[in-house]
Amino acid sequence: MLSPGFGRGNAWVLSSTLERLIPRYDLEGAARGGELVRLEAAVRRSQDELEALKARLVTEVEHAETGVLDAHLAMLEDPVFLANVRGRIQQDGVNAEQAVSDEIDVMAALFTRLQNDYLRERVHDLRDVGQRLVDALVGPGTEESVIDNPPNSVLVAHELLPSQTASIDRTRVVGIVTESGGPSSHAAILARSLGVPFVSGIPGVVQTIPHHASVLVDGDKGEVVVQPSATESRSFNRRKIEYDR
Repeated sequence: MLSPGFGRGNAWVLSSTLERLIPRYDLEGAARGGELVRLEAAVRRSQDELEALKARLVTEVEHAETGVLDAHLAMLEDPVFLANVRGRIQQDGVNAEQAVSDEIDVMAALFTRLQNDYLRERVHDLRDVGQRLVDALVGPGTEESVIDNPPNSVLVAHELLPSQTASIDRTRVVGIVTESGGPSSHAAILARSLGVPFVSGIPGVVQTIPHHASVLVDGDKGEVVVQPSATESRSFNRRKIEYDR
């Protein structure tokens, strides 16, 4: 069980946050110093965004799980990670976006080979921080923003990154459905902290659940019903009433 509870709303389908075209271009010696300046500015901007998100979470949610965001901030200060990214710029002569993406890919490959489930789940955090840095360098991608979803939404995605989950407006999101993510993922931990039902492990949800379709999310059983029948709706409503007591 990722996050318990019952949610009924309309699907808000998010495209993949991980599949985006990273610009790549070679830099001559004189341009590499300027690229390092761009990188440092992106790191500072990313830190400011995370601090603001953390402050909002503390204000809006009692006992908020801010440790997730602290881990992301720590990575942005990690001397080995930053040195490796700088090295790719200085020595390989690639632009900052590509340097960040390449280093995240190397780190993610190492984590996915680990036997420990908890540590393997940290791959999502690596990609989250990498995505934030790339966004700070070139601007956000074209995927639907979690923040822009309408009221009564069930978020549907291949995966939901931890910082996306932390950004959720609880007055507008009634449930989350993803293909990837486990109980120990930081996205699941944050969803439990926010009190949002979360079901994962459903293959092809982005392709099979239509945008704006009516969706029932049963976080207790880990079940999702799309375009429910009258009988399914009545059964769901009874379980929700019992849960809310």
